[in-house]
Amino acid sequence: MTEFPQEKFLIFTADDIITEAELRAVEAAREVLPELHGSIIVTAAEAFLRENRDRLIQLDPGVHIDLFEHPIPNDPAGLFGRDGKLLQMLHDREHGKSSGEVPEEWRPLITTEMTRQIQTLEDRLGVKSSHISYHFGMHHFQEIIEAYADLAHQHDLPFRWAKKYEPGVTPPSPLHPHGFVDEFNLKDSPETCDILGEAKRTLPNGGGFAEVCLHLGQNTRSSQAQAKLFSQIGLRREIEAAGFKIGRWSELRATRGNMNGASLPNRLQ
Repeated sequence: MTEFPQEKFLIFTADDIITEAELRAVEAAREVLPELHGSIIVTAAEAFLRENRDRLIQLDPGVHIDLFEHPIPNDPAGLFGRDGKLLQMLHDREHGKSSGEVPEEWRPLITTEMTRQIQTLEDRLGVKSSHISYHFGMHHFQEIIEAYADLAHQHDLPFRWAKKYEPGVTPPSPLHPHGFVDEFNLKDSPETCDILGEAKRTLPNGGGFAEVCLHLGQNTRSSQAQAKLFSQIGLRREIEAAGFKIGRWSELRATRGNMNGASLPNRLQ
């Protein structure tokens, strides 16, 4: 049985870091909340990683695994990116045109690509990922989301796990938050961003870790509202007054236990 800490922790993660604008926005937010993590898309960021290595390391970064948006250097089967077969399959699922399984011959290629992305960040920055998360759409594929969780287990990495998107799937490792907050991303102003109320609703018995997913530095009303929220000097006081502590992925890892990278049979093999 999973043990839940009695205290409530929020882990803040800024997704989709791939441009100078996003990096600057996250750095600005960290002046108010230094515990804010960065989650980097490595598939289109080779030069970005190299040129901004020292700045990115300061974000205690993780890998934001992307199979659907940016092109992959070695993709002979044409699975990945905006023109890839996986994105077409995702669109078909979203519109109810198909619910078929990922073909067997694609599965080891997907596992290899997710592994490559984890290794790329570590090779380019010289630090181990603080966590892994995933770019849009992966939760529509149970075979892929399970393999993602297996990889986190094998690499002994904390990982995003949004139960509302993965109903009925039990991850192989406890190294994930108990709750996940992203609904406020659809709001238009910080006044309507009920981060704390939503976080409380996602936590079991009032205690545990909840991850808050942010998108900063993007040209959307939602992103601008989040940036405004994170410019407020009193934000930390408000979070603590609501009964939360501000946590890090490393604290989740220490609290929930080290799985020692034990090997599992990979579900995409």
